[in-house]
Amino acid sequence: ELVEGKSLRQRLKAGPLPWPEALRILEAAGEGLAEAHAKGLIHRDFKSDNILIGEDGRVQVMDFGLARAAHDPAPGGGGETDSRGAWPSPSSSVLQSQLTEVGFVHGTPAYMAPEVLERGEADGRSDQFSFGVTLHEALYSERPFGPDRPPDPKQWKVKDPPHGTAVPAWLRKVALRCVELKPEARFGSMREVLAALRADPMRGRRRAMVAAGVVVAVLASAGAAYEVAARRLRVCAGMEQHLSGVWDDAQREAVKASFAAVQKPFAADAARTASRQLDAYSSAWARMRQEACEATRLRREAPESTLALRQSCLDRRLESLAALVSVLKAADAQVAQKAVDAVAGLPALDGCADLAALTALVPPPQDAAARAKVEALRKKLAAPKAQLLAARFKEGLEPAKAAAAEAAALGYAPVVADAQQLLGQLQEGAGDFKGAERSFTAAALAAQEGRDDEVGARAWSWLAAVAGLRQARWEAAHDALAMGKATLARMGGRETLAAELRLTEGRLLLAEGKWPDALAVVQEVVDLDRRVLGEERVETATAEYFLANCYFRMGKLDRAMEADQKSLELRRRVLGPDHPETANALHLLATLNQASGKFEEALPLHLQALSIRERSLGPEHPDLAYSLNNLTALFATQRKFKEALPYAERTLKVMTAAYGEENPLTATAVHNLGALHGDMRDYPAALEIMQRAVKLREKVLGPDHPDVAASLATESSVLVELGRAKEGLEAAQRALAIREKALPAGHRDIALAEIAVAIADLKLGRAAETLGMAEKALKIREESKGIPPGDLADARFLTARALWDVGKDRARARELVKAASATYSELKNADRIREVDAWKASHPQ
Repeated sequence: ELVEGKSLRQRLKAGPLPWPEALRILEAAGEGLAEAHAKGLIHRDFKSDNILIGEDGRVQVMDFGLARAAHDPAPGGGGETDSRGAWPSPSSSVLQSQLTEVGFVHGTPAYMAPEVLERGEADGRSDQFSFGVTLHEALYSERPFGPDRPPDPKQWKVKDPPHGTAVPAWLRKVALRCVELKPEARFGSMREVLAALRADPMRGRRRAMVAAGVVVAVLASAGAAYEVAARRLRVCAGMEQHLSGVWDDAQREAVKASFAAVQKPFAADAARTASRQLDAYSSAWARMRQEACEATRLRREAPESTLALRQSCLDRRLESLAALVSVLKAADAQVAQKAVDAVAGLPALDGCADLAALTALVPPPQDAAARAKVEALRKKLAAPKAQLLAARFKEGLEPAKAAAAEAAALGYAPVVADAQQLLGQLQEGAGDFKGAERSFTAAALAAQEGRDDEVGARAWSWLAAVAGLRQARWEAAHDALAMGKATLARMGGRETLAAELRLTEGRLLLAEGKWPDALAVVQEVVDLDRRVLGEERVETATAEYFLANCYFRMGKLDRAMEADQKSLELRRRVLGPDHPETANALHLLATLNQASGKFEEALPLHLQALSIRERSLGPEHPDLAYSLNNLTALFATQRKFKEALPYAERTLKVMTAAYGEENPLTATAVHNLGALHGDMRDYPAALEIMQRAVKLREKVLGPDHPDVAASLATESSVLVELGRAKEGLEAAQRALAIREKALPAGHRDIALAEIAVAIADLKLGRAAETLGMAEKALKIREESKGIPPGDLADARFLTARALWDVGKDRARARELVKAASATYSELKNADRIREVDAWKASHPQ
């Protein structure tokens, strides 16, 4: 593009800029730099020469000749990964090429960050440093460290501002933070810098004054021809004024005070993160509003009818924002807990830029009175939507029901779809799953009628989730998901919506026990979230968390731990260390250590997660059951049954109260209590409880679910101990068949079922059959990483007994018994030691 204009450097040579004009130019340039970072590019040479100010007032960042992909090493040194993650590019791309010889630093030294000059390390924060130098130069006509900056960065000192400067203190503070010598002391990203630059409470008024100043300057130099252009520019300026009273300094302080009054350990962090994300959302809203105006009234690219559609869409987003802020200003513990998720759940702005979708909607009623009723109803929906985002389901339910009834009476399909989807989400949150299913179905059908594909795709996704995750109706869930995918495809695709649908699919597959399929889907969601949303988002942390769960179910503990560590660290940064969702990731990390046999590492992590949950959620909250359940397993694994029993009983009590009897989570609690009674050798009680667990799991999960196999394997062991080996063999064989069908060959859980079959065979005197199955289980356990030592010892002892009974390789049998005995002694497993000693006594060596 040929742009008629001047660089910022040339403009500064003509004389100092008024600080509002300098701010306008640098804010616009900052948008360009932020967009480059969002695409994974580092500029490396940002400076006043590379900011172009067109004669029409447009500001552009130019000269990307030194730019490189964020994940590439900087020339001559090791690079850092950009905070937004790597951006894929072809290996042949110039973006991945080296810039001449190793050790040679490229760019303009006067604008370079210390880490670039010293080590050649360039990333988003080094670009931010260059931006800060340029901002200081635009504000004060000089760079922050002076023209004679010493070669050693340790000697750099910021100069005092020129005498009599009018630059406000808040703006100087932003500029100086950008040029902090340590990268970690700067803003987290250019988006954060831009949010700080827009924090001036007088912003709207000053932008109008700048526009007026531009008119005077243009008239003086270019005459009446430019007056029209300036007037058109002014028509679309000051969109931030619409945010006054919705999200401004006063609202921000009110939210901060409200969260402080909650007195929960995570509240302050939640307020900071939610406020930062609301800053970003409101700024993006203002930019889109201005862009819509300019497209029609400045560039003449779209008719007034299109502008009206976009403005109406953005007005609804603004109403949702205002309603949410209203809820946040009256926050309680539950609202504070869900605040960051609530902001992330605000309706996406990109739908207001999708002209195809906006024009496809069935138009509102022609009758003015009917049209006014539709608009009034849309505003009524904003309040219960905010209650939904803040997880206040019961508070929002009645207003949503009334709105849905009113929408049905009006008969305008798009608003019927919107109201029914909202009602379904509130019903699902309140535990009315059947009601939610009816509402989501009505929403999807109304969206189809009204040609509102965005609402339709989400309604199908919610319907899939409530049918599958809440009611274990897998076929119905996948049917709904298929409809959601088809609707998304008709829209032409939208990445944020695609990520939502794919995560629902991944969670369904995970719950069904189809773990390899779930892993592939969730990995795709993680990659998509990183690319579209960036690293510092709660959605990305959630996707990483489910990825860790997939790896855990697949038995890939190292990969699971890696993914969960990412989720944990991201949640600590975004939500704070005391947030319940941080406790969830901490809990999974404890569980992974536990599964790896690292009991000493697991116990403090479990107790820390339980402590966060108790302090944040209260002693009866269902999330506590996850900690209680795994503490049960941890103590049981270490043969500390008396310590485990109270945790097991409390787990079942909490789960039953929260979810009822017929629920997968309650069934798991029943299973664990039965297994614990078996470990305690209370076999009659164990059998009764475990048979109850089998029936529950079959009912809520289906007969071929891997969790059913777990209960059958445990039931088999109890039956064998009660002298009912034939029944035990039948249960174990069924467990093995389920696991071989559901899991990949060599999975560690297959070994559990094989051992159950082998033990029953051994009791029935079928030594040859025992040996074949025991050898398979031993091979799996010897090749598995992180297998608990007690489990490996059990497989060795069982294989040794089978070898002895068939009269094969008794020397190997002795070695296996010796190894098992040593492990049992290390674990201080008195029961197993007695079993080995008894076997040795009856089988002279």
